[in-house]
Amino acid sequence: MIVTHSNKFLTPKSKVVGGVLNSALDIPEFFISSNYASQSKKYWANPSSAAYYKEAKEMAEKANKEGVNENCFPDFVDGFTKQLFLKVPRGYIVHSPLTSCALVDEFTTKARAVHRVFLEKYLAHKEEMKKNRKIRPVKFMGSGYFDHQIQPRGVTLGNRGELAVNHGGNFFVRNAPFWGIVKRKIFKYSLPDDRKYLFFYGSLENANFNSGFISSGLPAITAVGGMIESVELKLNYDKPIRFAFGLKNHSFSKGGKLGSTLGKDRKAVPLLVCEEKTGSLDFVIVLDVTNFDSDNIKNELMKISRLAGGSIFNYKITTEEINEEEEYFFIRKCTFKMRQAIKSGDVINYIITNRLYPLACGYALLQKPSKKDGARVGVNNKTYKHAFSETLFLPVRISRRLDYKSFFKRRIYKNCTAYV
Repeated sequence: MIVTHSNKFLTPKSKVVGGVLNSALDIPEFFISSNYASQSKKYWANPSSAAYYKEAKEMAEKANKEGVNENCFPDFVDGFTKQLFLKVPRGYIVHSPLTSCALVDEFTTKARAVHRVFLEKYLAHKEEMKKNRKIRPVKFMGSGYFDHQIQPRGVTLGNRGELAVNHGGNFFVRNAPFWGIVKRKIFKYSLPDDRKYLFFYGSLENANFNSGFISSGLPAITAVGGMIESVELKLNYDKPIRFAFGLKNHSFSKGGKLGSTLGKDRKAVPLLVCEEKTGSLDFVIVLDVTNFDSDNIKNELMKISRLAGGSIFNYKITTEEINEEEEYFFIRKCTFKMRQAIKSGDVINYIITNRLYPLACGYALLQKPSKKDGARVGVNNKTYKHAFSETLFLPVRISRRLDYKSFFKRRIYKNCTAYV
């Protein structure tokens, strides 16, 4: 009934409500995680049904006052709970990502506050312009965040838990980070001459562009890395393949359900309800195949038809380097920025105010893997241990450059696996 990490928030039909983690995650400090959610409350109401919401909220309020000393997670998994394979030091397990309530709440609250400051400054400037015609006009760029509605307001929000109720199902998430890229800059793709690369071109339709209700607009690095990992498994490679992801012709689809909410004077205002944001783009995945058989990798890539939940069209796999006139934007990691963010004393506020984009890059285990009822099975009904996990994020930016900071590789740590 009370949780720190919610599953009902993602899948309201699930009977697996979530779990309680009292300790900090034992992970490297450059990952954005619930470890940095310091100004939000710890325990949240998350009932199995909306009918028990009031009772669960009272329990959560009591827990926040008195504290809870024991970690607690369900000992089963149902069919509505997402289950993924994850490589750990001793092989593979099955895991189910849960949403950190405190992390999502703190990002939404602080992003709204920053956006409000930007808006107030813009309106104040407009007032000055009316008084003094010599003041030049400015364009309001906002904070780079936008409203993402997951469900119309109403009693049904109680099924998703207190986090959804507190924000009315309306979250402030980071948009695709294409602002601030100066058009005059030249595209520069610089790769070492002593390395061998494979370039996988394609078009992606109806792909999922959400990252844990914190950001939206780009496919998660976990999705791209998972696709490449499937190639490694088929070819029995022990070492991971380094890769970079570039995109262009980026657009969103407008799929969703029509809903409504109460606006000014209590009048109904129509809105589009989207539990996930989908879109299309043209992409290139650059694979470092220096120590691998490029022909085998190419053959396996040609068999792949989906990426990030979307369909791939217009295949082209070649060893020819990218022409700079093709103008691809590459996802560029900014892990060095996390040092400055930690020094600032408020990591989340630093990420928001410095217009960094938090992109899903891996998963941290919330508990020790164990046998559970309902856990996913593999080939020939092979059983795996199961654990609940939290999604980890890396600060990234979109760049016109392709160099060593654009490449990601799977790394397995003690309690987490991520693409860094």
